[in-house]
Amino acid sequence: MTKMIKMSLVAAVAVAGFTTSASAMDTSYTGKLYVENHATTVKDTQTVTGYDIDFDVKATTKINDNFTAIVGIQADADRKDDKSAKGKEATVDKNGAIVVTDKKEEVTGSAVTMDKANLNYANNGFTLKFGRQGINTPTTDGETGEGVLATYAVAKGITLAAAHFGNNKIADTDAHALAVLGSVSGVNFQLWNVGVAGVVENNTISASTTVEGIALGARYAMSDFDTAGVADGKTAIVTVGGKVSDVSLSFAYLVNGSGNAAFTTDASSANTAELVKFSAQNTADVKAFIIGASAPVSDTMSASLKYGSADVGSASISEVVAQLNNNFAKNLTGSVRYAAYSGLTSASDQTQMRADLKYSF
Repeated sequence: MTKMIKMSLVAAVAVAGFTTSASAMDTSYTGKLYVENHATTVKDTQTVTGYDIDFDVKATTKINDNFTAIVGIQADADRKDDKSAKGKEATVDKNGAIVVTDKKEEVTGSAVTMDKANLNYANNGFTLKFGRQGINTPTTDGETGEGVLATYAVAKGITLAAAHFGNNKIADTDAHALAVLGSVSGVNFQLWNVGVAGVVENNTISASTTVEGIALGARYAMSDFDTAGVADGKTAIVTVGGKVSDVSLSFAYLVNGSGNAAFTTDASSANTAELVKFSAQNTADVKAFIIGASAPVSDTMSASLKYGSADVGSASISEVVAQLNNNFAKNLTGSVRYAAYSGLTSASDQTQMRADLKYSF
């Protein structure tokens, strides 16, 4: 589903706790098992099928009234099969493009990683997180880094945040984040400065509020690139959301600068917009919109429909996404999704089918 608004750095810290009850050793656990089966067809001629399996566990231990420790482990496995090619194999890379190689029965990949390993201190509105953690900013989308994050509640509804990361996946160089986050008279605001050493300096301002049941949001991001000859980037996004009877409606409109877009590390970052294949990330001269509607079908099932379209220079891209979600049990959910993408050329047109189950504990 579209992730139009990412969790703030402070919010990410606030929800770092666990929903399960602490054990006798003041240690609690949370996790998920996610299984996905998918198929991607490009130009109706090549189909790549396979699955993804993710198993994540996170544990927190209360050391004393001020200190806690958090450790998170991720175990991921995936496989893609091509049954349409003879002597060749087609796979889909991270950008959604088809890559044809010599025929193999399957392409597999698996990894076990420690994505969280940090100590946390909290006292009188001040928090300090030290170690491996997610880098959650409007520019990034949860990339993992090793460093320090500090927050301080300077007044009611106003929080300052500062972070520095050394070992991260953004550009294998140091990164920092400074932020002022808060709420005044019903308006939530965020001011961000995010920098990646030798790469880019980003500034973001965003605001959101609710008026008569209508959620309104706006953000503006600017990027100053350190690479010679690379134009500064700009991105503006406005969002509107509301509900009519049982139907939830959403609308987002994005404009990237004619010279460059504001830099983001992932298509799900808050300073850009995406559907499945559809993305406005790091592309200059883009005007895009995404509209969506969702509604309950039964006590346990809901349906959603989203459509995105973008003018990229003198060309255009679009995508429609339909999805059914079902709650099978308290902690067991599943979905079926269909997406049809029309790219800049017919060679990049594709359809995707996905079915998944997620168990949380």
